[in-house]
Amino acid sequence: MRHNAVRNCANRFLKAAALNPVKEKPGLLPPRLDVDTIRETLGSRGRRPADIWVPEFRGNGSAALDFAVTSGLRTDALQASALDARQCVGNYESAKRLYLDTAAQCTEQGIQFIPMVVEGHGGSWGPAAKDTWKLLAKEYANCNGISNSLASSQIAQRISTTLHRETARAIQRRLTSIEEEAPSCNAAAWLPDSMEWQ
Repeated sequence: MRHNAVRNCANRFLKAAALNPVKEKPGLLPPRLDVDTIRETLGSRGRRPADIWVPEFRGNGSAALDFAVTSGLRTDALQASALDARQCVGNYESAKRLYLDTAAQCTEQGIQFIPMVVEGHGGSWGPAAKDTWKLLAKEYANCNGISNSLASSQIAQRISTTLHRETARAIQRRLTSIEEEAPSCNAAAWLPDSMEWQ
């Protein structure tokens, strides 16, 4: 849900920047063949590497923006994240490029593949996403007659608020309900011993 909310928010800014985005455009890549049975595993529609497809981007043809929300608090990423907070998004960005050889296949089709990876708790973006946001801010500023700094602020605030709102909703959905009289519901346990309830 966080992924979809961030993608939808980005799509609105791309539209406002007159970049003509298309969400979930199918058939950008040829279908992947199942080697064992020599059949197309995804049907005749082909692969869809773009959460948002942009027909003309950076003056280099079309682009496939592939969004992902990851977490540096995953057990397999926690130690590396403690040493370098950027490593989580950088590693996932690389994984997105390599998965099913997506980046190379996009290049063969003349499509720029851009992983848009964000860390779900701190909100830091991967290097490719940061470059893309800078370009988008310029386009958005030009189309709306505002300064680049104001455009950057508006985009950053809206995307950040969207990400953290959806994170809060995810936490809320996972909370267990505690009855008011339940023995495990002892608010005083959170206070230092020296403090008393007033």
